[in-house]
Amino acid sequence: MRALRNLFLPLVLSGVTAARGADCPLIFPASDSGWYNAANFHDPENNNYIVGYHAPGATELRNFFVFDLPVLGGPVAGAQLRIYTFTINAPPGAETLQLHHVATPVSTLVAGAGEGVTNVFNDLGDGLLFAARAVTNTEANSYLTLTLN
Repeated sequence: MRALRNLFLPLVLSGVTAARGADCPLIFPASDSGWYNAANFHDPENNNYIVGYHAPGATELRNFFVFDLPVLGGPVAGAQLRIYTFTINAPPGAETLQLHHVATPVSTLVAGAGEGVTNVFNDLGDGLLFAARAVTNTEANSYLTLTLN
């Protein structure tokens, strides 16, 4: 699904004092995205993102997003990630979408399964929690905003 690579997944940083002294939001598109399954597999040619269990009895999938951030000219007051949901297959009620810090080097993360990859799948589900948000089926085919801590 290479076409999804061009889907705009913005990271918005607010309260950044730019070089001219103006406080302005900065928007960065994702430079890469993808998913790993519990067998630690990721196809670098497939840049779509999917998380959870895609079908009953299926293996769990965990997604990632990569952003190339420049050196900023001041402190950041806040950050948000906007993602498009496509299909949501949550049970009645809601599922919790969580974003965690990932310790895996970006070069390893985007390269996919192979020699030297320890356990990226586990790394995508642990570490410092940056954001959590309940998601319901009614939010399919819309943008979700997750405020990062």
